[in-house]
Amino acid sequence: MSKKGLLIRVGIDSVYGEWNAPINTNTGDFVYLPIPESDQHKLKSSLIFPYDHFISDLKEFSYINGLTGKKEIPLPSYLSGGDTHLDPDFNYLTYGDNGEHRGKELKHQFHKGDFIVFYAGLKPINHYEYPLCYAIIGFYEIDKVITAGDIAEEDSIINAHTRKQNPNPNDVLVIANPQNSGRLEKCIEIGEYRDRAYRIRADLLELWGGISAKDGYLQRSAVLPKFNDPENFLKWFAKQNVKLLRSNN
Repeated sequence: MSKKGLLIRVGIDSVYGEWNAPINTNTGDFVYLPIPESDQHKLKSSLIFPYDHFISDLKEFSYINGLTGKKEIPLPSYLSGGDTHLDPDFNYLTYGDNGEHRGKELKHQFHKGDFIVFYAGLKPINHYEYPLCYAIIGFYEIDKVITAGDIAEEDSIINAHTRKQNPNPNDVLVIANPQNSGRLEKCIEIGEYRDRAYRIRADLLELWGGISAKDGYLQRSAVLPKFNDPENFLKWFAKQNVKLLRSNN
């Protein structure tokens, strides 16, 4: 059976959080900052991951990239004290989704050996052609696809969907293979602005064999884009020789 692959947009942005995490496009250094947790899905008090947890990551990024004093990139004040929807969680190599909507396809059509590519819209700290840089930040080889209801109470820390006080047992949870999964140590740029939208670069679309989204359109979507030629993408990805980390930052 041939492999299948999905391309999923993650991370804070202008719609979910009103901010974009930083990237140095010269080096591939970046910070992964998740979207906010919505009010209707309160987390268990002992399993909250607040935005303040990521202040040190932004400080380290600023220091490594020579951004000191007024140039240091702070966490926006309106995010301080808020809770994150930490998903995907690269520490635990999990990804969750709504079992009644986007997660349906994951649950019924994706299996061990298939893969997910995570990308984000990031804000360049250096001179760059576009206001945002769209880049691959994570890769999962799927080990298994289960539901939130399959997770024992003592293991509920592993994903934002299972950290809720009242988790939806039908939410879908992807558990990744730790041997071939993680956050990219250096992200890979994939986007360009053409035809009035951010899209996957035309040369990459050709190399990959295309995706199901029209002309490589890069946005959050109710229907997750699929790779038209998963094996072709995997060959390209292997040539990038990226290091995968079991760490959110």
